[in-house]
Amino acid sequence: MKKRVTDGDRSPTKTLQLDYGDKFCQFMEDGTSLVRCQKPKPQNWTCFAVGRSYFQLVARMNTQAKEIGVYLCMQGDDRLAHYHLLKNIHQEQVNSSIGLDLKWRELPDAKESQIAINRQADPINRNDWSAQHKWLKETLESSHRTFAPIVKQLDAAEYQPDDAIEGNDGNP
Repeated sequence: MKKRVTDGDRSPTKTLQLDYGDKFCQFMEDGTSLVRCQKPKPQNWTCFAVGRSYFQLVARMNTQAKEIGVYLCMQGDDRLAHYHLLKNIHQEQVNSSIGLDLKWRELPDAKESQIAINRQADPINRNDWSAQHKWLKETLESSHRTFAPIVKQLDAAEYQPDDAIEGNDGNP
């Protein structure tokens, strides 16, 4: 049987994460965002639907690195094909539309690939939360507007790795 965690059992870090997520979701709802929050949990990330299985937007905070961020998370058997299709075909459109410094992270040996946007900010500083939440909201909404229509149309069967392209035997 799973033990139910009470507020008194929660570490200070988990309490901060839950408070941060709760206030962020309130901020999103008060601002009538089209991006819907899930119920906040005591963790350093929260996920948002983007309209297709194996894809989600993630808002995160890191107290040690003093950083917040948003990333598109791609999972599943076709994640590498989807990542390369996004990078090879849509990178210029995505970069132009979002307009921030994107980190394209293939992560071939991991369970997910990411397209991330990070910003220096200290999540421990509650006085800065409204500015952090504003940036996260704007970045999530911009990312959702950009990625949702693209990921819905991605077809992994269209991806051809370099060494599988006809006539490319890998020799220079």
